[in-house]
Amino acid sequence: MAFKAYCFNYLFENFLYVILVYSNIFGGFVLYHIGRVLKIIGNSDDRSGNADNSIQAHLEMWDENQVIILVHPALNAVIKEKDVVLVHYTQPEPVVVRVFKPKDGKELWEIFSDYFNQRKTAASKQLFRDNPAGRMIG
Repeated sequence: MAFKAYCFNYLFENFLYVILVYSNIFGGFVLYHIGRVLKIIGNSDDRSGNADNSIQAHLEMWDENQVIILVHPALNAVIKEKDVVLVHYTQPEPVVVRVFKPKDGKELWEIFSDYFNQRKTAASKQLFRDNPAGRMIG
């Protein structure tokens, strides 16, 4: 009986994964992420080669991750350091698709950063409540 339950769970989980993938392919699920430009990596650097005319941006995301993402060609002339941008994560390759005006970008950045800081604080309180003596877990 346990083997049947295992097989059912395995098939069900994989079925959900396939549904999510296909819903993404056919336009069902879309994910965007807010980031701040730390550095532009592009054609202007004489010390490096470039296979094409693309520009990438080194971004700090609202959840403190750092990534390098392709910039949409329409934004190549617009994007600059310290801009707040919107990244479309669900394409075959993540792409920066929007550069916010400074006021809007700052407001969005603060909303997402505050949310993330609240989550971190709540998680650390939960960890301390579960392990008040600070003993090693695991």
